[in-house]
Amino acid sequence: MALATAGLGETWEIERVGVKPFPACHFVHGCADAALALVSQHGLKGGDIARVRALVPEGTIQTICEPVARKRRPVSDYDAKFSVQFVVAAALVRGRFGLAELEPEALGDPEILALAERVEYEADPDSPFPEAYSGEVRVTLRDGRELAHREQVNRGAPGRPLANGEIVAKFMDNAQIAVSRSRAEAVREIVLALDSHSDLREVVAGLGG
Repeated sequence: MALATAGLGETWEIERVGVKPFPACHFVHGCADAALALVSQHGLKGGDIARVRALVPEGTIQTICEPVARKRRPVSDYDAKFSVQFVVAAALVRGRFGLAELEPEALGDPEILALAERVEYEADPDSPFPEAYSGEVRVTLRDGRELAHREQVNRGAPGRPLANGEIVAKFMDNAQIAVSRSRAEAVREIVLALDSHSDLREVVAGLGG
């Protein structure tokens, strides 16, 4: 009981909550961001890529890399969330990784699956795991060039929290799957203005509208 009430009213654990940038296992986030950085920096297309090597923390290999055959061809969205091969391939092909990349259409996308077959993995000798979930993606292009990007600390980790704008962007992407953009914008504004409301009934009425 003493532990449960320690700092009550003074210590706010919500300030330590990490927000995930991707709808997938934390262990793949570093590689997902590394893949997206390569797409952004070099304008890569899936067909340009001959081979991919993902460097992951050794302690995560059994969770996100093996068994290889199942990771390269996940049979469900749950499987895909725990596959560095699929997540990296989808990020490289589509230039993003969100809920849409976990839909059946994406799980059966021939271009994503073909690239996933070319994604290998190895243990990252310089990972700070488990303090952070590093990730590095090395790409060999069909023209012989080699490109790489490294994320030593994953976005969303305690030492690298998402910026407010990133959280809002994630909300908007996700909310518009279920409601119109105008409705998502209305909810966004209500939530961002919570501290200005003196009567929570206004908030409830707005969110329920």
